[in-house]
Order: sequence, then C-alpha cells, then structure tokens
Amino acid sequence: MKFASTRLVAADIKAMVGFYELVTGQRAEWLAPVFAEMLAQAGYTHPAATWDVPPGLISAELDRSTGRLADTFTPPDRRYTEYFLPGTEPGALRVDARRLFVLGPIMF
Repeated sequence: MKFASTRLVAADIKAMVGFYELVTGQRAEWLAPVFAEMLAQAGYTHPAATWDVPPGLISAELDRSTGRLADTFTPPDRRYTEYFLPGTEPGALRVDARRLFVLGPIMF
C-alpha cells in the first residue's frame, strides 16, 4: 500500500503515526518542515487569530475528553468550539422544543 499523502490531526501525533506505521508496515515520512518552508517561500504568513464564521454553520462547545457537548461541569481547559453543517450537528442541538407539542403526547 502506498499513500501519496495523508494528513493526521491528533493529540499525540507521534503515537498516531507509530500506530499507522505498525498497521501498514510502512515507514512514515515527516514532510511538515518541507511544507512549512514551501509556504514561507510563497509568502504565506499565519492568518489572524480570529476568522469570520461562514453563514449557516452551527457552532457547539464540545468536551475534548469525551467529544460530546460540553455541559456546566466541563472545565474551561477541556472546552473547544466545533462548527457543523446543518444536519450534521449533534442530535441534542437539533431538538426543537416547540415541535414537541406538535407531535402530540409521548407514549411509553
């Protein structure tokens, strides 16, 4: 198996790459420094710390350790903001309380 390119995003990238090397039996080539040099030569600089969220996206605060919606007990250092296309957001964000009354009584 030969990959032309793959991009991994993980909390522990070295462990993740080690896992892929073990599973595939292939040695990974770390090209990030080469890529960074190419960007620098092209005049690319780091973007501003903030950006405008494209219209229509849905944002949610998630918990880094669980990947679920953050709640009042989630410490600030474990929270992060994730953006979703409509219809791909966590189910809890799709519940429209006004529709519960339209659907009628809930039978158990």
